[in-house]
Amino acid sequence: MILTFDSSVLIDLENGRRETLERVKDLIKMHPDPSPILFIPYFEFYFGIQDRSPKNIEKAYSFLQKFRIVQPTKRTAELLSALRRKYDAKGVALPLADLLIASQVQEHNLLLVTRDKDFSKIEEIKKVIY
Repeated sequence: MILTFDSSVLIDLENGRRETLERVKDLIKMHPDPSPILFIPYFEFYFGIQDRSPKNIEKAYSFLQKFRIVQPTKRTAELLSALRRKYDAKGVALPLADLLIASQVQEHNLLLVTRDKDFSKIEEIKKVIY
């Protein structure tokens, strides 16, 4: 299985948060393939660095460029539609961004690593939440 990181984990990795680094190292031992990032985490991370100093933007951008990005596809939209309908019908409110992430995780059979507990509500994906 291939890991992918939510923006919460990307931020921790960039900041060198010890707990996250240790958890990710353990996961990489079990899943050593290169980890891509999805469109929304890329956007959220990139958006979040824009108010930094130019030097710090450059450093964070270099970190971000270490990852291959997975673009949304028509299949992503179809899976997103199915997830939105299912969880809306259940009365489970989930942010569209989280559903888009889940769609791409499902589409590419990835293992999502996140700190966002909202993902625990999404049954269709494999995830590690801490």
